Amino acid sequence: MLHLTCLVLPNATNQKDKDAIWRSFIDLRYSNPNLKVMANKGDFDSKEDSIWWRDVMSNKINIGGLEVNFSCFVKCGVGNGNDILFWDSIWLGNQTIRSSFPDLYDLSTKKLSSVGEIYLEQGDSYSWHADRVIGRSFGSATGGNPALVQDRQRHDIDAASASVCAQWSSLHSMLQSVLLAVEDMDSFVWILNPSGFFTISSVRLAMEEAKDIAWQSETISSMKIIWALKIPLKIQVFTWRFLAGRLPLRDQLLRRNVPDIASANCPFCDSQEENLLHLFFDCSVVKHIWERIFVWLGAGQFLSLADFRSFSAIQEKVKSGIIKEKINIVWISTIWSLWNMRNSMVFENNLYSFEWVFNSVLFFSWRWVSLSIPLTNFCFYDWFKVPLVGVSSV
Repeated sequence: MLHLTCLVLPNATNQKDKDAIWRSFIDLRYSNPNLKVMANKGDFDSKEDSIWWRDVMSNKINIGGLEVNFSCFVKCGVGNGNDILFWDSIWLGNQTIRSSFPDLYDLSTKKLSSVGEIYLEQGDSYSWHADRVIGRSFGSATGGNPALVQDRQRHDIDAASASVCAQWSSLHSMLQSVLLAVEDMDSFVWILNPSGFFTISSVRLAMEEAKDIAWQSETISSMKIIWALKIPLKIQVFTWRFLAGRLPLRDQLLRRNVPDIASANCPFCDSQEENLLHLFFDCSVVKHIWERIFVWLGAGQFLSLADFRSFSAIQEKVKSGIIKEKINIVWISTIWSLWNMRNSMVFENNLYSFEWVFNSVLFFSWRWVSLSIPLTNFCFYDWFKVPLVGVSSV
């Protein structure tokens, strides 16, 4: 069973009794959450549910940039089939029947039925029948070759008859291997954890592994450094988006067909397309800022100008921990100031100002350095005059 929360059960003599107590508890509190877990679009959510449950169902898990429903990681073991959605649960194969047989799903009028409701009882035996799956008279399909038996329904399926018949034949063949155990409860396994139990750590691990595939190791290392710095959370998020290439720059907006973009050119030079590398590093206007900051900071004793513009090079070349931390903060304040300048030009029609950007870098870097170390007798004037000497003497 998929454990979604911790519960201390009353004394019970055996596991069956414990399962019954657990089932009674969740049915009372969450109105059959097993079905809710399986509903991809939250079909069973209601305002009477607890905030906790609604949060679980409303959030998606981001795996490698793709947002995936919670239920996509739950594999079902069929017992009586009463707690498993026929179309939206993963119980037959490695994906939902809805995904595997979309034409059948589109025709079905029983989209929210459980497996147990669709399984047809015939005397003392059970079998699968097309009419139960589709929810209308579809004819006997036990032989794998369905036929439409009522003229009034023929127009609903005529256009897709070949596809529908082929999909039903394939689905019916798969269903023949499934026998429901009417006395047994359904079971649920969280596929991200070898134990089968849901844990937050299993989700985090899956996201980390997906990130390792999607991003270069250099980018991942840089992100870890960013999150460790004592700078405002808003700035950490901005820098993360920068390193991940997720800032809404004009090249990306055009690629996504975002309307009403007057120009794709860089607002600083207006001569080349705006993209991440050009806007922050390669633009002829921006290069002057990096040169001025480099000279002011006195970073030449540790780095070349090219190294200073590379966050990963700073981590590799600068050996002193405290000096590296301050250079990192200056580097972040530079891209943040350039971004603010760019936005003021794009959205407020302001003119580019070298002095504004430079003074912004000085101000933000001093503020964020102040958060990182106790700056005894170290004021803004000292930071402006001898930033690295002042820091190293603290």
